[in-house]
Amino acid sequence: MQPVIKIGWKQHRTLVEGLAYLIAQEGYVPDMIVAVATGGLIPGLILAKLFKIPFSSVAAESYRARRTSGRKNKKGHMQFTRALSKTVPGIGDRLLVVDDLTDSGDTLAVTIAWLRAAFPTVKEVRTAVLWHKTCSRFLPDYYVKRVGPRHGKWPHGSFNRSKSTKPCRSPRLNLPREV
Repeated sequence: MQPVIKIGWKQHRTLVEGLAYLIAQEGYVPDMIVAVATGGLIPGLILAKLFKIPFSSVAAESYRARRTSGRKNKKGHMQFTRALSKTVPGIGDRLLVVDDLTDSGDTLAVTIAWLRAAFPTVKEVRTAVLWHKTCSRFLPDYYVKRVGPRHGKWPHGSFNRSKSTKPCRSPRLNLPREV
């Protein structure tokens, strides 16, 4: 198993606020946030709320789960969305694509290419991540933390822990079984 950097909710929120600061500092005002599911959903939603702009999402996965064990295996074929999930008409001219990290950079590159093909009127697409791996082939426009190639650790947030996502059956949640 790959070593991880454990990130709590408070630290995660601080990183997202740092990302918002970098974007605001540069004066970039996107018309819409496009979060890459699953890693970009939480940072993307927080950024959309902070900037008071519409939120949308695409699904992309390059690390596929094995059907029998449910564990992730090594990088494989990219699975990508067929639609943009959004609740407002239109998409705007300026988009900010948000993910949790750049590993190879393939996910962000494919997302940008898909957005440009699906929405040819979009004039500008920028990218934002919490962690940028320096060995990535893709350099995001905004990132908060840089992870070196020798670091070898994968950021792992509280929301990634599978035990914390089991509703009602987890003793940690302390919820009643019936309402």
